[in-house]
Amino acid sequence: MCAVLQILTLLEAMNLAQYQDNFVKEQVDGEILADCDEGMLEVDLHITSAIHRNRLMKIITGKHSAQYFTTTSEERLYSTLDRSYRKKGVTNV
Repeated sequence: MCAVLQILTLLEAMNLAQYQDNFVKEQVDGEILADCDEGMLEVDLHITSAIHRNRLMKIITGKHSAQYFTTTSEERLYSTLDRSYRKKGVTNV
């Protein structure tokens, strides 16, 4: 599982570095993060923004991988378009 340092790196990549101290204080590693729900993010880790909690919940629930937040928006766009074209059978874009 991910160590606390890896979680801090993820928070930085997600532009959520303001919460790093809370994660260090609670020693949140990948295993603990995987067990978090929205209430724990708000109450225990003091993430008051619903949007920020939503972004973290996408990681926790597997809707996004950590890689999603460490790639550029342009790379994500091209990846999404590529998947869309492949579903339609277009291969020479």
